[in-house]
Amino acid sequence: NAMTSACETLLIENIRDIRNVKVAYISFICVDKNFRRKNIGDMLVSNSTCMLKEIGFKYIVAYCTSYRSRALFENNGYRYIGGINYHNFSMLDGSKPYISMPNDECSVMFIEL
Repeated sequence: NAMTSACETLLIENIRDIRNVKVAYISFICVDKNFRRKNIGDMLVSNSTCMLKEIGFKYIVAYCTSYRSRALFENNGYRYIGGINYHNFSMLDGSKPYISMPNDECSVMFIEL
C-alpha cells in the first residue's frame, strides 16, 4: 500500500542495501484499556523483537500512531526515522483515510537487529 511504500523510501535512506535482507513491519500493537499500565505493551514489543531476530529478520520497522506508542518503541531501542503526515497522505484513489486521526503524523520507527 502507499503507506508501506513511503516507509520503504525512508528505510532505503537509512539502510545501504535492503534488497537481500529480511525486514519485518509492525503496524499495530494494542492493549485493552483494562490491562494498560502493566507493562504488557513493553512485553509485546520486546518479545516480538526477540522472536523476529531469532527467525532471521535483520530490521524491523514500526508505525506508531501516538506519542505513547512511539515512546514504547524508543524505550525498546527503536529510533525515529521519519513520519507520514496524515493530512498530506492520500491513497492512489485520492481518498484520505487517516485525516481524522488525532495526531498529525504516523511516526516511523526502526531497529537493526
